[in-house]
Amino acid sequence: MIKNYLKIAWRNIVRHKGYSFINIFGLAVGMACCVLMMLWIQNESSFDRFHANGNSLCRVIAETRTENDTFMEAKVATPLGPALKEAFPEIIDFSRYLGGLKYGIQYDGRNFDDDVIAAAEPSFFTMFSFPFIQGDPKTALVEPHSIVITEGLARKIFGNGDPMSKTLSFFGGREVFSVTGVIRNIPQNSHLRFDCVIPCVNMQRYHHVDYGDWSEKFLCLYVRLAPGASAAKTSSKISRFFSEKLSRPNASLMLQPLKDVHLRSNFRLDFYNDSQVSITTLWIFSLAALAILLLACINFMNLATAQAASRGKEVGLRKVTGARRSELIRQFLGEAVAISFLSLGLALLLAYAFLPLFNSLAERQLTLARLAEPWLLFGLLAITLLTGLLAGSYPALILSAFRPAQILKGGPVSGGRGQAALRKSLVVIQFAMTLFLVVGTFIVGEQLKFMRSKDLGINPHHVLTFYLPAREDVLKNALLANPRVLSMTHSLPPGIEQRGIDNLTWEGKNPDDRIAFYPTTVDPDYLRTFGIKMAAGRFFSHDLLSDRSRSVVINETAAGLLGPGSPIGKRITIGAQTTPWTIPERKLTVIGVIRDFHQMSLHRPIEPALFTWEKEGGWPYISLRISPVNVAATLKFLERTSKKLAPAGFRFTYEFLDMQLDAFYKSERTIKSILELFTILAMITACLGLFGLALFLAEKRTKEIGIRKVLGASVSEITFLLSLEFVKWVAIAALVAWPLAYYA
Repeated sequence: MIKNYLKIAWRNIVRHKGYSFINIFGLAVGMACCVLMMLWIQNESSFDRFHANGNSLCRVIAETRTENDTFMEAKVATPLGPALKEAFPEIIDFSRYLGGLKYGIQYDGRNFDDDVIAAAEPSFFTMFSFPFIQGDPKTALVEPHSIVITEGLARKIFGNGDPMSKTLSFFGGREVFSVTGVIRNIPQNSHLRFDCVIPCVNMQRYHHVDYGDWSEKFLCLYVRLAPGASAAKTSSKISRFFSEKLSRPNASLMLQPLKDVHLRSNFRLDFYNDSQVSITTLWIFSLAALAILLLACINFMNLATAQAASRGKEVGLRKVTGARRSELIRQFLGEAVAISFLSLGLALLLAYAFLPLFNSLAERQLTLARLAEPWLLFGLLAITLLTGLLAGSYPALILSAFRPAQILKGGPVSGGRGQAALRKSLVVIQFAMTLFLVVGTFIVGEQLKFMRSKDLGINPHHVLTFYLPAREDVLKNALLANPRVLSMTHSLPPGIEQRGIDNLTWEGKNPDDRIAFYPTTVDPDYLRTFGIKMAAGRFFSHDLLSDRSRSVVINETAAGLLGPGSPIGKRITIGAQTTPWTIPERKLTVIGVIRDFHQMSLHRPIEPALFTWEKEGGWPYISLRISPVNVAATLKFLERTSKKLAPAGFRFTYEFLDMQLDAFYKSERTIKSILELFTILAMITACLGLFGLALFLAEKRTKEIGIRKVLGASVSEITFLLSLEFVKWVAIAALVAWPLAYYA
């Protein structure tokens, strides 16, 4: 019987080629979208799950609560790791970690400047499962000048030679490391990414890290919990310990399970997690893919019920010869499932064709080979089966309900107004969903356009920033000697995340209030370089050396917090700070207020900021405003001059500020691009269905059309008549979709 059903299904597909193509292609497009989403979700949810101890590994997050903000960060007090292990039996191991370092590697006269260096504890490779090809994970980082490299870096530097015990140099040969281990290349689904690892004890020399200073936050911290220990319960214990240690009731700690780092790290100071994706984004795209599949199912339902008349006699004969309704339902559902599995084959071809584009948009390296994984394969087959059952359910119920006596006598087989009304409703739902995607995609695009074109309060164009540890006075004279270098500032540029400080006091402040201000170290050329305007008072001056020790400039938001009246002349006391260098407590006078400007993305409000000109120390960031004329020659000059003044082994890398600020909207660009792709596919699917339905209704009204033409109706008039009904449906769909999309 099944064989007979399959034969009949195939004959119907061949007999109605046009409608079959619409059904199969529509279902294939929806399934292809689901395949892409399944691959993406599987990839994103697999991040950091390959570690053997993964369920017991957590990242320590610090949280600070103030009156105007709550900020979380993934770098914590430097001594915290050893203190937690000693104080809490729930924590059996820890590793501090610093990533993203690019010191430049030298070997045998060759430079390898692009490889990423990380620093970690000797316990790092016993906590995390990065398989060793050579070396011992327990001892590989015990010696201060040991280094563990990936197999990719080993092949790049040593070719087919044995890398063990070979020496690599940093900083132009001043620091030498011996290779003590080779590990497999870091998997794509790891948020920790590096090409080599050195012991973090070296950070004392390279970055002046004080491992006993509780106010210093320079390293991330990962801990391993004892078997049976709960991350939530341990978090509350270590928070009390941390708050008491710092005597700060507004400070706390949280243990973030390793498996949550990639998808649930939507906070400000997140580090070494550049590939993270919001779980909300996954939900948005998954719903979009399912919506396209539902559109295809609606196409199938509409066309199948519209074609009911062509199968009426078949149903009547089967019922006369003893077929029960349940058997007919099984037959029609089986045909729908067969078409669904035919669509699966085409869907895999479409997914294969679109995968390079999708990988480019999502910045991933997905392959169809992953579908061989059991749960993905089962999920794909389940979706195909459910699609067939969903698409075929209503047509099966309609067709199996035909009355044989009425059909065989030549009576009508359709359900009359009821079925017609349902078809219209399904078309309205179909186009409402499509227009919802169209309007939603348009709104996302307009929001992105607004964010990328809004006046930020600064002029980021033709400003480049780079990192250069050199004497400021010598560097400035050398760079400004070029007429294409218009101005230079030695300061922290916009676009780099800063920690807030709440240890500020001023006259009239409630001592119980903790308000976060965001400090930036600048020099007198800061405003000119970034195109920032003053609102009141003055900025720092090279002619007034007292500005270095006694003055502070604030933004308009900060001025509003200091109370009524002019802030000029008010005194602010700033408690001691530890950035990369220590700044003692200072009493400063407000000399100016600059206009508010956006230092970070537009997702964040403008925060109270204060600007100081320090006597010594300062961030080794150089920002230059350059002429738009002959930029390539200017860059060559900057590279040549910087290498002369910088320490040996210096690597000149730069970023243009406008591109750096635009990078804040990378995730929005990805969402917009993928939504555009899905919206186009949804429109194609919906239009195909409408075309098929229009074609069927036109065939049904052939006699009417012939009579109208005989009576003198033109082609355009007949076309208008046939189109009018569909235009009404689409108009109703638009009225439903636009408000929903706007307020969603």
